Amino acid sequence: MKLQVELRRLDELGGGFDETQGGLKESDFVASGEQATCSASGLIPADYHWRARAIDEHDLASGWVEFGDNPTSATDFTVQAVTDTTPPALVQDFSASDGEDGQSTLSWTNPPDDDLAEVVVRRKTDGYPSDHTDGDLVYQDTSPTLGASVEHVDTGLTNGTTYYYAVFSRDTTGNWNDQVVEGKNADVALPAFAHVPPGGFWAEITNTPYERWRMRAEPGLSGEVVKILPEWWVIWVLDTHDDLEERDGYIWWEVRDTTDEGCQTCPGWMATRKRDGSKIYLTADPNDQNLQSILAQRAVPEEANEVDERKSLILDAILTIPRVGFL
Repeated sequence: MKLQVELRRLDELGGGFDETQGGLKESDFVASGEQATCSASGLIPADYHWRARAIDEHDLASGWVEFGDNPTSATDFTVQAVTDTTPPALVQDFSASDGEDGQSTLSWTNPPDDDLAEVVVRRKTDGYPSDHTDGDLVYQDTSPTLGASVEHVDTGLTNGTTYYYAVFSRDTTGNWNDQVVEGKNADVALPAFAHVPPGGFWAEITNTPYERWRMRAEPGLSGEVVKILPEWWVIWVLDTHDDLEERDGYIWWEVRDTTDEGCQTCPGWMATRKRDGSKIYLTADPNDQNLQSILAQRAVPEEANEVDERKSLILDAILTIPRVGFL
């Protein structure tokens, strides 16, 4: 003897049971008086009705019996959808640039999850956003590309103010990944220094582990007696020693002249290096009109063929007094 069960979704029962093999499930043969069981898999979420009958070894069948004598239109059981509770992965390699004027360039890599549905960036000024609803909305993409490298420029920022950013991701089920992990989906940005006097300029540097730097610039830039070397450059050292001052995320130095008259402070001149070590800024006392005039004319060459040579500041690291971990 074996058990035969026919399953139908209620939305299929308008025409009643049809006894086709597509809805039939059967047990193995069992001895008379033993329990017979059969199973059905792959059922889609829906309301179901079922009926059963017995079949002997000669393929003779009993009549169909409805479960609990329920009418055909009654729900015998319901298959629920499996709920996805796993959020997508964090974005990776998120960074927020420092030192830009009134803005920060944000970059990251989207999660690779197949069900990725949304990516948002939030920012605050008093600490990292706690989740995808906390802070100012900076960026939103409701059709993100899986695993893509993304770049977005956040504008309208206040120079000298620290901004805390975090990126959050959501899947198609609505699960948000609200973790905040610095170095993965969170970073801090500091737009350009807010207290730089007018007339200064940035210059690129590369070597950063040293506290002294040799700086070459046009003759006359010191505002002192012009000391011109054979290569037409005045040499300074940006010396931290007791002159180190930190303001709003920048490290300031006095500018010292290191020509043949020894190391002397050049009055009125200051320099600052960004925390990330990428650039240095030279400026002058805004109340000293002579220095401001010299600074404003720094890029004016005496000869046309000297433009490329003298139009900008050039810096070379002096590999003395190494200071591991500086900045």
